[in-house]
Amino acid sequence: MNSRPEEHSTYLRVSPDCWDETTGSFRCNLPSHISELQRVKAVELVSVTIPHTIYNINSQNNYLIVDIFNPSTLQHEEQKVTSTLAIGHWTSSDFQSAIGIATLDSGVQIIVAEADRISKKFQAWTNDTSGSGLIYTVSGPLMEMFGFPSAGAKLANDGATITTTLASFLPNFDYPSEVYIRCPQLSSSFLVIDSEGNGGQSEIFAVVPMTVAFGEHMQYEPRYHVQQYYGGYKALSVLDFQFLDCKGQPLPFLGQSWHMTLRIYFTFDY
Repeated sequence: MNSRPEEHSTYLRVSPDCWDETTGSFRCNLPSHISELQRVKAVELVSVTIPHTIYNINSQNNYLIVDIFNPSTLQHEEQKVTSTLAIGHWTSSDFQSAIGIATLDSGVQIIVAEADRISKKFQAWTNDTSGSGLIYTVSGPLMEMFGFPSAGAKLANDGATITTTLASFLPNFDYPSEVYIRCPQLSSSFLVIDSEGNGGQSEIFAVVPMTVAFGEHMQYEPRYHVQQYYGGYKALSVLDFQFLDCKGQPLPFLGQSWHMTLRIYFTFDY
């Protein structure tokens, strides 16, 4: 008598208690009656509730890229320098009075600050009064946060008068716009079906839009339940999950509670 496979499913909950120091991820152990057999057909994201805890000024964007051009020698030198702006979550009103200072190897400082609260224009300058005639072009993610275009600002100095550059762009505080849930066990054998119904292979299990304010919890249920399908069935004993921001950095939960509910589809032979 031939056995007949019958499909079943079970729900699993992933939470801070699942943290595994050795893997640097949140480990979900599948029940033994599933993991001991090659019976997993799909893994589905039912829902996830995670806090918005990513600082919009952080180690990934709190720096300037300064191109130093010497007109006498026609030489360029580029330096990446960290700003003194405090890492944290900044509101628009807080940012209006902020000043970011970056010190170059030569000791020259690049200063970025607001110039006019009413017109929403922002200011950048250098304190180089040496008369060297060097031209500083400043770009980088911090400049974009202050409101400058991605091309940056060119700061010329004649040794006596500081030349300022103003930009009428508004600061960009939309960071992050998405959180990525990564699961390496599902990268090669499973096919991702994303929230729009598109398919492909990826380590990214799900993409969660972050539309709440800093400190609030985002409750997300996929429009189409995000699933990972295997071309048949596969033996799985654990699933490791990482929560990443748009720069690929781990989400700093800052002690906030969160949880994720999965549904595992598997079969039994009868």
